[in-house]
Amino acid sequence: KELNFQKDAEIAAKRISELETDLKEACAKSEAASITDCQRVAEAESRTKEAEKQLHDLTVEKQVLGARFEELSNQLVQTQGLLKEAREECSALRADKAADNILKHRVTELENQVQLHNEKSATEYKEIRAT
Repeated sequence: KELNFQKDAEIAAKRISELETDLKEACAKSEAASITDCQRVAEAESRTKEAEKQLHDLTVEKQVLGARFEELSNQLVQTQGLLKEAREECSALRADKAADNILKHRVTELENQVQLHNEKSATEYKEIRAT
């Protein structure tokens, strides 16, 4: 019986040793998994912070671009107003030029009439002098 007891004790000791080894391996795996999980959480937190920073930067950039867009829109409205005024002024200048051309043409006609009248008067004067 003592031999069986000793044999059972050795088997039990071997089994305990195996279980201790399994427990150590399980603990090591669990610790490794825990470390890996902690690393993943840290990496996720880091990515989250970076994403939050990028979101903030993009929000600021959006505000800056919105203000710039508003400024450019106002400049466009002003430029359109100036363009309208310039077109109206060009139209008025064209009308003035057309009127000026009409007047120049009329002056030329009158000058021609005066010249013809002067020539006719000179001819008549010569005829009267000749008689």
